[in-house]
Amino acid sequence: MAVKAGYGATITAGGTAVKDIMTIDYSPKTNVDDTTSFSQTTPGTETSIPTTHAPTAIKLSGNRNATDTGQNALRTAKTNRTTVAIVFDPDGSATETYSGSYWVTSWNVKTDPKKVVKLDVDLQLTGAETIV
Repeated sequence: MAVKAGYGATITAGGTAVKDIMTIDYSPKTNVDDTTSFSQTTPGTETSIPTTHAPTAIKLSGNRNATDTGQNALRTAKTNRTTVAIVFDPDGSATETYSGSYWVTSWNVKTDPKKVVKLDVDLQLTGAETIV
């Protein structure tokens, strides 16, 4: 399997590219239930089974660009408490994409007089995710 560098990754919000993002942390998880039973055949061995998919989290970090339509779509969704359609393409080739409806759960602007304004955004999936 060929591996591609992460710098080709793209993310869109409401169909618009979100620009000036430096890192994207995509973290899907599955909940599990403990099914451990204590017996003589498997003493001290924990077992579990998968149950439901936990809401996928996406963390974006980069530079704040107040003129970027994609960043402003995320800010508007946070302010209005509405979901936004997100499409994440890890290598920018459209051969593997993850999409769904997300809540913007955190919008963090960090300023420093000696540096560029930074932005951190947390997204949480609501409902099903489409993987292509």
